[in-house]
Amino acid sequence: MARFTVYHTGRTEMPPVEQEILAAVGAEIRLIAPGKSAAELASLMPDADGVLVVYAPITAEVLDGMPNCKVVVRYGVGVDTLDLDAATERGVICAHVPDVHRREVANHALMLMLAVTRKLILQDRAIRAGGWTIDGLAPTPELYGQTLGLVACGHIARLLAERARALSMRVVGYEPYEDPARVAAAGIELQPSLEAVLSQSDVVSVHAPHTRETEHMIDAAALARMQPSAYLLNTARGPVIDEAALIAALQSGGIAGAGLDVFEQEPMAADNPLRSMDNVVLTPHTAYYSDHASAMIIRRAAESMAHVLTGHWPRFVANKGVLDKLDLKPCPDPPDDL
Repeated sequence: MARFTVYHTGRTEMPPVEQEILAAVGAEIRLIAPGKSAAELASLMPDADGVLVVYAPITAEVLDGMPNCKVVVRYGVGVDTLDLDAATERGVICAHVPDVHRREVANHALMLMLAVTRKLILQDRAIRAGGWTIDGLAPTPELYGQTLGLVACGHIARLLAERARALSMRVVGYEPYEDPARVAAAGIELQPSLEAVLSQSDVVSVHAPHTRETEHMIDAAALARMQPSAYLLNTARGPVIDEAALIAALQSGGIAGAGLDVFEQEPMAADNPLRSMDNVVLTPHTAYYSDHASAMIIRRAAESMAHVLTGHWPRFVANKGVLDKLDLKPCPDPPDDL
């Protein structure tokens, strides 16, 4: 008989590595088809000891429907689908896997910057259509000596800063929470306000998490502070940018272009104007992906679940308030860099 019951809300079959890791601690895995609403989930997991989550909403209602739940593990870094306060109140750990894909996202942001400023998609499309011309390339900026502005300066932003400095770019950033010394060590010139970053940057890259505080922090007023020749990148979360305001700025020439991996609605609507804009490069929320990173996220999520079920802290806890509520043993394999 299984010691623990673990539900997975985002798969129709389990990868072998997850099955092996969880079976080793006596956990039985039950699958719930993706796409369930919070109201549906609230009645589907009454005996859950833990839940593995991809996109499913874990609200107070869902948590109340699984009174024995000890841990919710979210694949990747984002936890905007989890009610962290409600989980903390109920003594439920919200674990996530923020470290595996950092280099991939930084590389993807760099790719978007180069692709949109160098008009890569337009040039590729023209050649495939039989063309061979430099018509339409102007304006193409010289990134050498230009300024990259970072909105939030966490791990991924600092990795992007290293890459931008290799292109001889100046890097500035706005970050009210991170250690200023750590930010400065990455070669980022901290600015006193978001407005200061927006107004002086040739390229702005968004790295803020999606919270109540950051929702639409890049709104019409923020976009108006950017230079008409500037470009906007987003590999963080779609709702950090007011998408309607961004579309208006792109259509009016308020900014020169954008490179976007995340959107307010995912998947994007078929009639979203961004799909038809030549000055926008789009990818379908894949900045995190490489074969290695994808495999490691799966392994680390399962390991985090196993850690908590066996009385240990996971590698990363998203709801820090729960740390004072529970008495668990140290993580068996803590991360090297917090």
